[in-house]
Amino acid sequence: TSTLPIAALLASDASRAVLASEVTPPSICARSGATETLASPLTEIAGIAVFAELSEADRERISRAAADITLAAGEYAAYEGGERALFGLLEGKIEAVKHVEGIGRVVGVRAPGDIFGEVPVTLGTTFPVGFRAAEPSRVLRLDPDDYYAVVAAAPDVGREIGQLASHRISGLRGLQGISFE
Repeated sequence: TSTLPIAALLASDASRAVLASEVTPPSICARSGATETLASPLTEIAGIAVFAELSEADRERISRAAADITLAAGEYAAYEGGERALFGLLEGKIEAVKHVEGIGRVVGVRAPGDIFGEVPVTLGTTFPVGFRAAEPSRVLRLDPDDYYAVVAAAPDVGREIGQLASHRISGLRGLQGISFE
C-alpha cells in the first residue's frame, strides 16, 4: 500500500498551519504501509467516547489536526516502543500486543469508540505495547501537541484520559499485572 497526500491544512491554529503535502507522513505509515486519508467527519469524532461531549468547535479542531489512517489486518497503528500519540478507533478492531522474547501476545482489545495511546501521551513515554489491526480498521491519530490543545480547551477530556491511563497501567489486569505473569 502507499501513503496518500492529505490536501488539507493540519493544525489547530491557522496561523501555524502547514500544507499537508509539506509534512512528512507519520513513521507508522511508512513502516506499516498504512494508507493515510483526510480527517474524519465530526460525527465520527463524537463516536469516540472521550470526545462525545466536546463542543462542535472542539471536534472541528480535532478534525483539522488528526490523521485518519486506514489499516489492513495485521498492520500496526503504533509499535511497542514507538513515539507517543493518541488514537481513537473509528472502525474495526485493534489488539494490544506485548512482545516478550520475540513472541507477540495479545493483552487487550479495542473496539470502535475506544482510545489507545493514553499511557504514552499522558506520561510522556513511548508505547509500552504495540497496537495491531485484528481486521481492516480506521483510526484517528492525534499528535501530542494537538492532544494538549484539545485538553487546554476541554480539561475534562484530559482528566478522563489520565484516569484511563492510570487504570491501564495499574492492577493485575493492567501493565503491572502483565509483568508479573
